[in-house]
This record gives sequence, C-alpha cells and structure tokens, in this order.
Amino acid sequence: KMPVRFTSFSRTGDLICTASGDKTARIYNADSGQLLHKFIHAGWVFCANFDHSGERFVTAAGDSKARVYDTKSGGLLFDLPHKGWVTSAAFSPDGSLLCTTCNDRSVRIFNLESREVVREMKHGNLVWSACFSEDGRYLSTSCTDGVARIFDASSGDLLQKIEHARPLRGSAFSPDGKLLCTACQDWFAWVHPLSS
Repeated sequence: KMPVRFTSFSRTGDLICTASGDKTARIYNADSGQLLHKFIHAGWVFCANFDHSGERFVTAAGDSKARVYDTKSGGLLFDLPHKGWVTSAAFSPDGSLLCTTCNDRSVRIFNLESREVVREMKHGNLVWSACFSEDGRYLSTSCTDGVARIFDASSGDLLQKIEHARPLRGSAFSPDGKLLCTACQDWFAWVHPLSS
C-alpha cells in the first residue's frame, strides 16, 4: 500500500477523488463510498481535481503527464505532456484554463480548447502546487524556496511575494480573494492579507 497524497470533493459534493502513490487516481460516490472510476498512471499521482461543473477531472502525475478525463464516463479526453513530474493541476473557475506545476520549476497555464500553453512562469525551485482565486483573476504558487507568489492569471505578471522560513506545500485563496492561506514545512499554516 502507498500513501494517498491528495483528495477533494466535486463542487456539488456528490463525488470524491483521490490521488495516490500507488500510481492511481480514483473517483468515489461520496454518499455510498462506491468506487466509480480508477485511473492508472505510470508514476505516482500527486494531485487530482474536478472542474467547477464536475464534468471534467484532471490528474497530475510523476509520468510527466496531466490527463483530463470525462467524469461521467471515465474516458480520457486528452494528455498534456510535461518535461518532468507534474506535481499539481487545477482548473480555472470558468473551466477554460488549466494550471499545472512541474518539477522542471515551471508553472504553466493551458488553454483547454487549443491545449496550448498560453503562459509560463519560471521559478527558481520546485513548485508543489498552484491555485486560482475564486474569480479566476489571480494565481498563487507554492514553492520549495519558501515563497508564495501571486500572479495576474491573464498576463502572468508577478504581483506579490510572501516569504516563509521553510518550503511551502500548498496555498488557498479565501472566497473573497482578500486572504491567502499557505501550508508551510515549518509546521504551521499561515494566513496572509493580500495587497489590493
């Protein structure tokens, strides 16, 4: 058995997904616990997420791929190849974009219609995760250099840096976008006000 590395609900609350070190991602019925779909990668699966509609599902894995699936059928829609481990993947709120982080120290935003990279933000160290704000205007990245970076999601411009004493593993915006909570390897979760 291998560790479960990530889990999340669909926004409707009826589905749960997991990402695991056994190289699988799974979707379960949240009420019954019934396994609905099992997705197999060639490497550890670090992250799995639903889009806001619940109609699509993405996995990020150590086989250098982010894969987008149809949630209902479990069918693969397409792959997004990378140059290293894909450590996280998250849909924009409107479902038009997908943000991925990779151990090549890059954060990429893909247009899901064209499947092309529309923005790439280089970092100096491994980036574990990234997330969009609730309105889709901003992107937060969590890096092993201990810095959370806030970017304009449209332009890719760096807007704010928040420094920590130890590496970061994740972050999340508050629903109103005024706060950022960060998960740090100093044993603390930190809540930061964001500049307007």
